[in-house]
Amino acid sequence: MITVERSQRDPTDKPWWWIKGDTFPHRDVLKLVGARYSVKRKAWYFIGNELPDRIQGLVTPPDDAPCSDEEAAAILGIPIAPKPVVSLEQPAIPPIEAEKRPAIVITQPKALSIELPFSFPLSIPHVSPKRGLSRIGQAYVGELTGSITGDVFCFGYAVHEGVCVYVNFGGPRMAVEAIRARFSKGEIVNLVPMDAPGMELSTGEGNTGKYTAYMQNIPEAKFTSVMLCHEWLTQPNYAGKSTTFIFRTSDDQALLKLKHHITELVSIPIFNEWAGYLYHAGQIAGLVRPTRSGGGID
Repeated sequence: MITVERSQRDPTDKPWWWIKGDTFPHRDVLKLVGARYSVKRKAWYFIGNELPDRIQGLVTPPDDAPCSDEEAAAILGIPIAPKPVVSLEQPAIPPIEAEKRPAIVITQPKALSIELPFSFPLSIPHVSPKRGLSRIGQAYVGELTGSITGDVFCFGYAVHEGVCVYVNFGGPRMAVEAIRARFSKGEIVNLVPMDAPGMELSTGEGNTGKYTAYMQNIPEAKFTSVMLCHEWLTQPNYAGKSTTFIFRTSDDQALLKLKHHITELVSIPIFNEWAGYLYHAGQIAGLVRPTRSGGGID
């Protein structure tokens, strides 16, 4: 049995959805839609204004009995749209019209409409080829710890299958260098948020020297800012099966970046008009999916 509880401390913040119960058989689905696991509470949680449909489908009604729309809304904490009423009764045919009705009736088939669970455009025509700079989102998420002296603040992270592929942090230079050294040695760094369970940022077992550092020092403020990017992100491997990542700053930019990756993989022309379809197909097949991230990074 799986239940969902909704909690929200501030009306301006996004609500937290706590998924409890027999979630182990569905852990892959929960990871796929962006849910995270809290070791402290021993439950999964999802942060967002609306609970994904795939999580709603896992919720079990009380006592395994059918429940009404009002009961389902109370369980999920969201309104349930009423189901349309469909009548299966055939209208009566007047005797005169029944005699005139032909034995074979040919009707025009209706177009098949498939509703995809994603809102990306199907094509991106008239995209300017000019290159420029785009802002990568960041927001304070907690402090980084690990045998250091000084406060090091984290402004964004992304984790894929237990490996930290991106982290943005800043603080006193010596403390920042200590955190950077721990990542380069393949050691674990702890992230302690203010209002959520702590988590570990790991480079993965046996991985050393996997990060490219982008550093900026502000001596007047005695503050050093660093972004560490895993080689999976900075050096995509197009020679075989591998994984890479996209900093999605807009829908159009994400579609074009995916189109660039696919162009590097195959030996046929890939047109901009295909990018939307490729993004949809990749998401449905589970080949394009979100990482576990925080701090405004997407």
